[in-house]
Amino acid sequence: MQHWVLCELLNSVRSHFTHLTYVDAHSMAPVARRRTSSNPKFDTVFEQLPGQKSFYEQAWQALSLGPGTYPNSANFVQQLWQLPGNCSMLLCEKDDETVSLLRTWASQLNGLDIEIANRDWRNRFRKGLPKPSGLMFISFDPNMYDRNGPPKQAKHENMYPADFKLVLDAVNDLCGGILIQISTYSANNDNAQNKVAASLDHILKDGRFTRAARINTDGNMMSLVYTRDVVWEEELKSLSDRFNKWFG
Repeated sequence: MQHWVLCELLNSVRSHFTHLTYVDAHSMAPVARRRTSSNPKFDTVFEQLPGQKSFYEQAWQALSLGPGTYPNSANFVQQLWQLPGNCSMLLCEKDDETVSLLRTWASQLNGLDIEIANRDWRNRFRKGLPKPSGLMFISFDPNMYDRNGPPKQAKHENMYPADFKLVLDAVNDLCGGILIQISTYSANNDNAQNKVAASLDHILKDGRFTRAARINTDGNMMSLVYTRDVVWEEELKSLSDRFNKWFG
């Protein structure tokens, strides 16, 4: 779901902008090679690529090394953007081994300005985000968003209301269009999707962001899309219906 939405968003962005600044708070490895469980539906989609020939399926087919592998978001971006000289990335990653893999991957790409920020994304955001060229696309992919705030021992892989106040501080002085995609995978701890959306709507409106789309597969997995100074945001309101049609 997350990457189907990402690819559709990129297609919309490139019809309006020639420059993209992509920021990923949870980058992960360029290609995932470990499976923790079987997923027959996922494997069936892979075997039928490009299937319905969505942007997601075509990019996945071009990037995949075979069964059991899967590209990260940055890989989808570089595959779909098609204007490498006009794309820059800030990729945040906490795991040292993954950072090394990301740096090796980035060194092999020509024409892309890529910064790999080691350690927790919050540290990099506190330093301020790069001045965007064209549209800034910020992606968050935590295990979950907990609207109740952190427990005594906060989990760095989760996000909380204070994190999005940090995000607003980081983008406060930036000019131009900004698009934020937030994907969350659990409704535990009284975080039903309607409550999560309401919490984020309330926080992000203080930064002049409005929700353009909400896409979900069940009661746990959901992507929310917010925009600021994006005059074509109406194009994004059909994302949920289009995803449901694709997902079947």
